[in-house]
Parts: sequence; C-alpha cells; structure tokens
Amino acid sequence: MDYYSKLAEDYEALNPKEEIFLQKDFFSRVVEKHKIKTCLDCACGLGWHLYMLDDLGVKCYGSDISPEMIEICKNNLSDKGIELKVEDYKKLADSWETKFDMILCVSSALNHMLEDEDIVVALDSMYERLEEKGIIVIFSGVSDALAASKPKLIPARIYPEQAIYHFIEYFDDRVVFNILNIKKTKDSFIHSLNSMTLSLLTKERFERCVAKTRFREVSIFGDFDFTDYLEDRSNRLFAIIRK
Repeated sequence: MDYYSKLAEDYEALNPKEEIFLQKDFFSRVVEKHKIKTCLDCACGLGWHLYMLDDLGVKCYGSDISPEMIEICKNNLSDKGIELKVEDYKKLADSWETKFDMILCVSSALNHMLEDEDIVVALDSMYERLEEKGIIVIFSGVSDALAASKPKLIPARIYPEQAIYHFIEYFDDRVVFNILNIKKTKDSFIHSLNSMTLSLLTKERFERCVAKTRFREVSIFGDFDFTDYLEDRSNRLFAIIRK
C-alpha cells in the first residue's frame, strides 16, 4: 500500500472527521441492535471511526497496513487509550488474539482486494476474529451505479485553499482512481498526483464472495439510513455480515 505513505498527510482532507462523525446515528443503531461491546477497525486509517465508537461506549481496537496511517492515528487518538497495531487485515490472527463483537472494514477498504480469492481470504480472516453472532460492517464507494455510469471526473473535495479531484479509469473488474490534489500557496499552486487501484465490488460479486465463506447472513443496503440498495442509483454499497 505504498500510495498510503504518500497520501497519509492529505487523507484528512479527503475523509474529514466531521463527515465521519455524521455517521454516529447509523453506528448507534448498529451498536444497540447487535449489542456491540467490542470493536476492531481493521483498516482504521486516521482513527475517526474508533474515536466516534469510543464515545458511544464501545471498547475499541485498531489496525492498519500502513505505518504512516497508524502514526497519525496515534496522534488523533492520543487521549483515548485505544490499542493500535500495524497489520494486514488478511492476517488478523497474527496480531490479535482477542475476538470482537464487530469488525469494521469501511471507506472502501475491502476494495483493495483485487481478486475474488483475496476478498474471500480477507473475509475469512475477519470471521476468525469475531465472537459468535459477531458482525462485520463494510462500506464500498465503488458501486454498481458507478460501474454503469462511468464518470471520468469526480470533484472529491473543494475547499477555499485546496481541491481534490478523482480522474477515473475503468476496467472489467477494477477501477483506477488518479487523485489530483491542488493546494493554493501565497503566489501560486502546488499539486500532487497519486493513483489507487480498487476492485469493482458490485452487489453480485460481493454476494458471490461472501457465499464462499462461513458467514451465515448478509444484509446489503444503500445508505446510512438502511434504505434498499438500488443497483442503478446507490452511490455506495453498505453491508452487515453476521457470523
């Protein structure tokens, strides 16, 4: 995940904590319904989901494959006392003996698995670290609607002093996000360009991969309000998978 070493410093602008904290009602409902006491965010990034869940009274843990992300995460969570580790979510048992009521794999983290076999390995790794009747929560921004409409350019974030654009290339089962970050300086502009390849995780493909695991129940919906997933309209795919 070398691009995260380059992207880590700008990741807050791309995924601001204020937007993540808007998900609090969604997670409050999930925590209450499934009686969640413990949670591992296995691709925790900058740690804001952990921060929010800790505020909801959940005992939290975090890991990420990127050492750069974990270092920033430690600073963001310095007052929380949350245990953090550098770990690949395909090998969670290598670092975690604990089992959890809930595992998060959000912000399109699962889409980094480009082959079906790797998606299944990752899901199996999470399965092993779940308590009985535990759940995985997954968000993917690479939906059926994106695959159908194939926008070439998406203005991801526009701020007074900064703009981030996604230039997207499409292939059969994956997409390449070319992330252009432009910052205003006193006299001019500076820019950086990073590329990220993600799997095109359609509903059909996702369900096919889950069917190859030992999970017994999967619920798919289209937004934080638990509305139905519509293949021609939903911009994101949300899933709760139950052990």
